[in-house]
Amino acid sequence: MPFQFANADASPYQQGSLFLGHSDTGREIGIQSERHFLAVCGSGAGKGASLIIPNLLRWPHNSLVIDPGGGNVRATWQAREAMGQEVHVIDPVRVSLERDKNHDGIPARLLKAFNPIANLDPSSRTYGEDVDGIADGLVMRHEERHARWDNGAANIIAGLIDFVTTDPQYRDYATLPEVRKLLIQSPDNLKAMFEGLAADNRPALCRAAAATALADLKDTDGGLIQNAQENTKWLDYTSMRETLGASTCELSHLKSKPCTIYLVIDPDYMDVHARFLRLFVRTAISAMTKGSDNGRECLFILDEFFSLGKIAYLQKVAGLMRKNGVHLWPILQNLKQLPDLYGPDGADTFISNSDAMIFFGIGQDKPALDYVSGRIGPMTAADVGMLPPTQTTPPLSSSLRDIAFSPVMQPRPTPTIPHQKLGALVSTIGMGVDALRNINYSENLSRQAYARQTVEEEQRVHAAADANAMRDYNHAMTVVGKPRVAPDEIAALTGKGPGDKVARSMIVFRPDGSVFNLALAPYFLPAPQPTSAPAMSTNSIPPEIRVARDNYFRALAIVAEAEKARDRMYGVLWAFVLVGAIVAVALPFFIRFEFDYVPSVLLLFGGVVIGVAIASSNVRKKFEEQTAPQNLILVQRAQQMLDHMSRHGLKEIPLDN
Repeated sequence: MPFQFANADASPYQQGSLFLGHSDTGREIGIQSERHFLAVCGSGAGKGASLIIPNLLRWPHNSLVIDPGGGNVRATWQAREAMGQEVHVIDPVRVSLERDKNHDGIPARLLKAFNPIANLDPSSRTYGEDVDGIADGLVMRHEERHARWDNGAANIIAGLIDFVTTDPQYRDYATLPEVRKLLIQSPDNLKAMFEGLAADNRPALCRAAAATALADLKDTDGGLIQNAQENTKWLDYTSMRETLGASTCELSHLKSKPCTIYLVIDPDYMDVHARFLRLFVRTAISAMTKGSDNGRECLFILDEFFSLGKIAYLQKVAGLMRKNGVHLWPILQNLKQLPDLYGPDGADTFISNSDAMIFFGIGQDKPALDYVSGRIGPMTAADVGMLPPTQTTPPLSSSLRDIAFSPVMQPRPTPTIPHQKLGALVSTIGMGVDALRNINYSENLSRQAYARQTVEEEQRVHAAADANAMRDYNHAMTVVGKPRVAPDEIAALTGKGPGDKVARSMIVFRPDGSVFNLALAPYFLPAPQPTSAPAMSTNSIPPEIRVARDNYFRALAIVAEAEKARDRMYGVLWAFVLVGAIVAVALPFFIRFEFDYVPSVLLLFGGVVIGVAIASSNVRKKFEEQTAPQNLILVQRAQQMLDHMSRHGLKEIPLDN
């Protein structure tokens, strides 16, 4: 799996951020956000132990928690109270009072009741919106094609809520169970009631509900009323009548004071009580968005999000709730649930407004696996780390080519002069010079032959290397377009193996394009000891960087060795000059000075100087011939290595062998 996940240590957990898990160095990782989050966690993968409970133990602000089974409240209510939070538990079946395998039941003093109608104020400018919000929370919506029936049922329920709220006969005991009683009257009594609500002196919501219900009784034989009855059937249960019959807590506290509210239901009755959850969440969102924007932050942990049905209001205000301090955290069992509820566009609304998308335990969720793999993206040429071969000629210096293919001129003899003494001296010197020039000529011929052989060999080797490089490049490019991380790899990475208590790891997408791979951090396990970032091992060094690094150091060694050889040769030549100078100066003192010896001395010293000059020129040329191509290669290798390092986010050359 060549894909390199982002360095999660750059996003450490801080108080007030959402806790995610542990990086590969054991550090706690979190995400600061003013928006929302989204999690897709398969059943039994550890979402409660590794996400919900750890965050309730850390989150310093308010929270509303959907808690099937009551495990979250049992594990965290004491910690929430220790933070200075008021803890309210809405638990119609009282399941949270019972002990589970890990924790004692909660104290009965935490149990609360809530009547959503109690705080309705008919004189408020938002009274109509508040009533519609409660009615919308009561009607379960799943399919858009049933919108007419759902809207009609919601209108009828809204009118009856308006009726019990404003009519003096009902005002003192206006509750949703009372609304339910009005809905299940006999057909004749229903008709008479709605005819009475149609009177001009009735509030607008009452008259609208009456018009809808009377038309329904006439045209569809009561289909809309039947839908309203079906959506309020759960209000007949004793547990719900007791929970909704009075108010001992206020949802407005989520905005005004430190407060945590748990909505606990028995998982065995999830389908039956889903409308209760929906009503509560819809009403709580309305409470948070009502009034000023200066309220407290509140994290809505919406486990079993699909069971709430479609709450269109959530989709509408998802991008606006930031200013109200609302953080939505829908938790899904599979990714398909989101577009099934809200359609593709609605799902995109939730995704685009999420600062973290969390996936784990999705081995059986093919749409989620495909989504994660697709979002990580396909392999590109940059991921392969190989540049297309473009050089078709060996990197040889122009001076070496000149030596190889330029004609070598044969030296002409030194001319003589017709002078008795000077002519002999010049002839003697000329003979020495001619001899040196002939030697140099022979060396030039040998150098040319060697240079031609070198050029031809380099051309042959380079042509073969080009062919091999192109073949390797074409082979490497066969992976381009394939997933960086295939769905089966994601399933293995985020799955839960035999004996595992939670999933192996999670994949987290950030809006900036970074992708984290984190270990889950269940609250019941000790946190790992943070370590330094692991040194990059031989296996972890990307192969293209390792090859470029080795080539760079190899070219650097060749250039350094050539420089050492040049320095040694220059030392030898300067030694010859010094010896020649000493001999030229000392010789007259050891022999009888006569004019006849002067030509010999001059010839000796001149020969040494000329020889040293020629040798120095040869050393310089040889050095250029050896180092010029290697210097070019060195620059190329260095640039390739820097390009690869930049692509992988490395700032230092990895030195592991």
